[in-house]
Amino acid sequence: MMLLRRSLRLNLMIGFAVASLAGLLSFALVIQNLSVHSFQRSVEENEFNQFADAALRFYQQQGSWEGLIPRDRRDAPGPANRGRPMPQRFIGVVNTEGELVSSVTNMQPGSHPDLAAFTLKKTLTFNNQVIGTVFKDTLHNEGSWGREGEALIVSANRTLLVAGSIGLVLSLLLGAFVSRQLIGPLERLTLAASTLKFGKKQDPVPVTSTDEVGTLTEAFNQMSDQLVKAEVQRRQMIADIAHDLGTPLTVASGYVQSMQQGKLKATQERLEVVYDELLLLQNLVDDLRLLSLADAGMLTLSRDLTPPETLLHSIQKAFSFRAEKQNIRLTVQVEGKLPDLSLDVERMRQVLGNLVNNALHYTPEGGEIRLIGKKVQDAVVLQVQDTGVGIPAEKLPFIFERFYRVDETRSPENGGGSGLGLAIARSIVELHSGKISAQSVLKEGTTISLEMPL
Repeated sequence: MMLLRRSLRLNLMIGFAVASLAGLLSFALVIQNLSVHSFQRSVEENEFNQFADAALRFYQQQGSWEGLIPRDRRDAPGPANRGRPMPQRFIGVVNTEGELVSSVTNMQPGSHPDLAAFTLKKTLTFNNQVIGTVFKDTLHNEGSWGREGEALIVSANRTLLVAGSIGLVLSLLLGAFVSRQLIGPLERLTLAASTLKFGKKQDPVPVTSTDEVGTLTEAFNQMSDQLVKAEVQRRQMIADIAHDLGTPLTVASGYVQSMQQGKLKATQERLEVVYDELLLLQNLVDDLRLLSLADAGMLTLSRDLTPPETLLHSIQKAFSFRAEKQNIRLTVQVEGKLPDLSLDVERMRQVLGNLVNNALHYTPEGGEIRLIGKKVQDAVVLQVQDTGVGIPAEKLPFIFERFYRVDETRSPENGGGSGLGLAIARSIVELHSGKISAQSVLKEGTTISLEMPL
């Protein structure tokens, strides 16, 4: 738990140091084991070969093994035995009959040792004849390092200690460098996140790498932009709601208060004005409620298999009188036989009705509105195409946002909409797993397309 309370930078440095020490310790154990045992084997083989060569020279000079063992049985022969091999406590010689002819610790001269029990042995020949065998008792000689072995161990330990100290320092420096490269961007992200919670717009955090930290930084920058935009939209939406709700309330309450105080008479015309304002208020509240249900995922759909052409003809019939009154042609164009779609008919009528209503607002007298249905790959595309005034290119990406109006002068109180119709249309289409898009050319017209999957 204490490790978790330290900073990430310190944890990284400690981790590098621990990993370095663990690696060096493992390396030290392996190297010490291998080097010392290798040295021991080398020393043993060298001593064995020297003894074998000395024994062979002794036989060549003496012509027999007699006298190989000094009379006083000392480890070092006297001057009279000059030229004879230096007796080794664990190295011995047996003649061709298998009789021990040298002095070996734990063995009696003249005995017959079992040569099969020894792994280190060498047959001696002279004039192409076997004269004996040199062997070494390695079993009882284990652990006999000698001064050279002890010096090697001391030297190896000293070298490993120096190398370990250097490795530890280097690992700490490397840990500090890596932690700086890794923690630096995280610290910048932490600072940016602490200011982002206040909803303030800030400069993007610099992306200094292409690894996971760089990907995280890019994702944070995108999230930051979206949050700031969402906050601006939220504030604008609150202001728009307050404005759109306040206007009809002010008008209606003003008429009612004046009639209540006797300043105005409650005529049919004035009551209709109050009713229209309340109806406008009710429609706005219904639209907001619909959007809130869609956002919460609580807007349910009652789907039925519906022919697309039937849906389009029903919309044409509903708006034909108004279109005729405005001297606008409202036609239906269906390309071939379209497959049925699983739709909530009432919701889709609401969507298409809103699109046609917008088209009637912006299409001049003598214009045309076409309701088009066609099949495209695995979907059916329903379009509302008009020959109206069009939408400026810079405003086209925002028309499906809430309370966004292309013509800012067209507010509910002067005949415009609430700015929620296209946002509602997008929510309903997306609930059907469809897509909604818009194309427009100024002074030529606008086309709203609904791509509904089969």
